[in-house]
Amino acid sequence: MYDFALVSKQQLEDVGFKIDLQVMDWSTLGQRRVNPKEYDVFTTGIGNAFDPTHHVYLTPTWPGWTTDEEIATINAQLARETDPKKRYALWEQQTKLFYDKVPVIRYGDLFGLRAARKTVMGFSEKTERPRFWGCGWRNSVAAGRASHIRKPGALPPGGNAGAPSPRSP
Repeated sequence: MYDFALVSKQQLEDVGFKIDLQVMDWSTLGQRRVNPKEYDVFTTGIGNAFDPTHHVYLTPTWPGWTTDEEIATINAQLARETDPKKRYALWEQQTKLFYDKVPVIRYGDLFGLRAARKTVMGFSEKTERPRFWGCGWRNSVAAGRASHIRKPGALPPGGNAGAPSPRSP
């Protein structure tokens, strides 16, 4: 995000804006971005949204406060509509409004590198982000680490399905 902020700052200054770029931790940004007196613009990353109703930046609860009635109406219709062809037509309308009204600016794509050892079982490339649930280490793991091996699908101690699996030696 920092590199994006630097590029944006330079481009805005090139066309005459005065920019006070403030770099902060996520917690501070989270506190400041909900108060319109604390900022004019902020940069952040948003993961994939596989349904048009999941675009949080098109709602009045996302900092930036998209309160456009047309966008809200289409979002409400999308949430109720079950027919795929009708939803697609609504999504097209939502996309047109997005580019007409510019509630946020998309200025790039981020791609991450994923890697897994050959000893990792059950990892699916089809997930949005690597979530190490339902994976297990093959029996080649050192005997001293055997207490950390879980069967694929087994919950980790405490039942937290989002917890990462232990690292292999």
